[in-house]
Amino acid sequence: MKQIFSILLLFIVIGISGGKATGKPRIISIKSFGAKGDGISNDHEAFEKASAYINKAGQQITLFIPYGTYIVGKQTAGAEWLLDGHNVMELTNCNEIKIQGEKRNGRYSKIKYRNGLYYGSFYPGRGQTLKPKCAPVSDYYNKKTCASIGTCFYIEQCNAVSIANLEIDGNQDGMIIGGNYGDKGIQINHRGFHFSNSQQIKLENILVHHLGLDGIEVAGSTNTQLRNVASLYNGRQAMSWTDGNGLKATKCQFSYSGYARIGSAPGSGLDIEPERGKDISDGQFVDCEFINNSGVGLVNDRNSNLVSKMVFQHCTFVGYSNWAISMSGTKVKFIDCNIYGHCTHMVNNNDVKSPEDITLFKKCTFSNVYKNRLCKKISPFLLEFNNEKVYFEDCNIRSYDVGFLWYQNNDRQKGLESRMTRTSIITNNINNLHAAASGIIMENCTTRMTEKINYNLDISKGNNEMKLLPKEKLDIEMTSSTILPYINTINTYICTEK
Repeated sequence: MKQIFSILLLFIVIGISGGKATGKPRIISIKSFGAKGDGISNDHEAFEKASAYINKAGQQITLFIPYGTYIVGKQTAGAEWLLDGHNVMELTNCNEIKIQGEKRNGRYSKIKYRNGLYYGSFYPGRGQTLKPKCAPVSDYYNKKTCASIGTCFYIEQCNAVSIANLEIDGNQDGMIIGGNYGDKGIQINHRGFHFSNSQQIKLENILVHHLGLDGIEVAGSTNTQLRNVASLYNGRQAMSWTDGNGLKATKCQFSYSGYARIGSAPGSGLDIEPERGKDISDGQFVDCEFINNSGVGLVNDRNSNLVSKMVFQHCTFVGYSNWAISMSGTKVKFIDCNIYGHCTHMVNNNDVKSPEDITLFKKCTFSNVYKNRLCKKISPFLLEFNNEKVYFEDCNIRSYDVGFLWYQNNDRQKGLESRMTRTSIITNNINNLHAAASGIIMENCTTRMTEKINYNLDISKGNNEMKLLPKEKLDIEMTSSTILPYINTINTYICTEK
């Protein structure tokens, strides 16, 4: 019996101490590396040790994180930065790795950044509380006065990594926030997840919130999968997609960026922005939400590289304080989506080579009223497009105190015209144009409006019906109760030198 026990003990020691994994995946607990998960002790070092172990093993490791609250956060004085934030887990050149939290009573194992971490620009000092450096407010790039916090999960050159059942709390309320760094806001590393030069990364059952920068950054990952991921109240974006093809998100939330203490541009729910000299393609978003971001809910600003083949199905967009959608890519489709707030900037004329390139809205509902409250009036028109191509098929458009469409396009290439077909429109705007459109074909559409004048279409054909109704009747059709005015609910930190 003693001999059997000794052999078993030797096997366990060998399993923990090193060597490349082969055969059956090994399961280890974060508590094997000294983590307590008591919500008090700093467990950052335990996660660093677990990272080193996984990187050495290289493959087929499952790291189990039992239910609890794991406090993290480590900053040291650096040669480049005033304070350099350490990543919690940094995985490189790994294959078939699972990081598994525990779900209990609807909550997940939590990783929370400790109180007192510095974030932003400060006057250098040693052995004392650092004083915020509030000027200049933009275009400031002196790293020697800046403090970063780091990334929670930094994954590089890995394959088949899955992370599940975790909450990551960036703890903005517990930070000591300084002045700005970068072009606008605090553009300093504090992310929940960063994926680069990797493939088959999967996040499932994740809540990532109140990070200083981004909840998620996909910066060179192919075939990425997100399922039931909520990225909320992060300082800059819920998710930045800057490189890599193939991303599928199902039942995810990309919302409330810039709505907590920190608000940095762009402030989007999802920003698809090619940054590494390559195009980005093949995104699928199903049953996702992009709600109440300080910036554009979904944004792709055209640069030297192209975004294409993006599909949004059964998604909800709410541009309460900013544009709901500004999406310049080709082959972009919105199917069965609910869109609240103003929309602008679809595919540019120059990028349209075939009808498939034209942005498509099919069976979508548009309105500037969300939960009986007006969205911010970004434009005199709910939909505003210039020299861009767009299709509307079987849609519903409801505009309250704004016109429903501004469309100007002198490009009349046969077969590549913008079209609005079988669409129902209700507009009770009485102070401006209902629509000003040049270069779009309307077919089999029904418009009900409070004023018959100021409906300006220079191209329309095919059984369009226009009805003049009293404003009071349209009010009833627009909403079942009184429509409330827009109020600003963004209240971010303002730097003061105390």
